[in-house]
Amino acid sequence: MRRITKYLFPLLLLVFILGCSNENVGIDNTEVKVEAEQTTKNPLNIKYQDDVKLTWKDVQYDMENNLQELFYISGEAKLSSYYNYAFTDKKKYFSVEIKPYDGDTSNSWYIYIDREKESKLYNKMMNEGTIPLEIIAGIPEKAYQKSQGNMALGTIVQY
Repeated sequence: MRRITKYLFPLLLLVFILGCSNENVGIDNTEVKVEAEQTTKNPLNIKYQDDVKLTWKDVQYDMENNLQELFYISGEAKLSSYYNYAFTDKKKYFSVEIKPYDGDTSNSWYIYIDREKESKLYNKMMNEGTIPLEIIAGIPEKAYQKSQGNMALGTIVQY
């Protein structure tokens, strides 16, 4: 699993970068394929994957230098209707607002998760509302805009 994550995300980002022109940095089905999967071997323990060195704090406070890097975030999450900047493909992704356990409301992140791959999570959140969630995410360089705030694509999700 660790080796797959270590090589899959950079490979997917490379495909994303090569497939995008300078004029269209939006995210849709043809531009990026982010694998989001539920990990069940070690429930609520994905933080300790060897290839994830950053936390949400590292990325939030130095976003431009941490693009295309995986980071870890855990907290209370709920479905959101916030789609903005390059993160606008509501058919491909659902939006989750997560408030980190080690932060406050101003540290919330919007994570965009593949609807098809994580349909069980989506249904759970629709039924239960706010749930504890752990996510490994990343910000694609071509999707990043300086004023976008805390938004990223989820690659691994655990609940």
